[in-house]
Amino acid sequence: MAGLKFDDFEIGKEYISPRRTVTEADVQQFAGLSGDYNPLHTDDIFIQEKTNFPGRIAHGALTFAMATGLSFREGLTAGTALGFLGADLKFVHYVLPGDTIYQVSKCIEKIESKKPGRGIVIIQRDIYNQKNELCLEQKCTVLVMRDKKEA
Repeated sequence: MAGLKFDDFEIGKEYISPRRTVTEADVQQFAGLSGDYNPLHTDDIFIQEKTNFPGRIAHGALTFAMATGLSFREGLTAGTALGFLGADLKFVHYVLPGDTIYQVSKCIEKIESKKPGRGIVIIQRDIYNQKNELCLEQKCTVLVMRDKKEA
């Protein structure tokens, strides 16, 4: 699927990504990759004795990383993104291994560029679990292609 160019984005239009189940292996591999062995993610006894969580939780950074994958699978900027300029993140609810997450995205702002062939879109991307509980709120800023004309 070809992604949207700047002029194709409609303010307020919603898109829903495919779903993805978070696995134990995802959490273990992310701990190894990142070096983040916080017991919240790696120690069942710690969770039982020291927290109120129902089990080990996925890293917030892992949830965000998976959100980037859901964004790609959603296809909004596939092949049209020129750069990821940043994100404001708010972690609202924990994600557990076994949760199935999905993303709802909508363009909330478009910013004209002084350079032809590009524009900036602000996309609200929210991650939900299988219970439709909001887990991660993101406001992402993305530089995208635009037809070659003056902005």
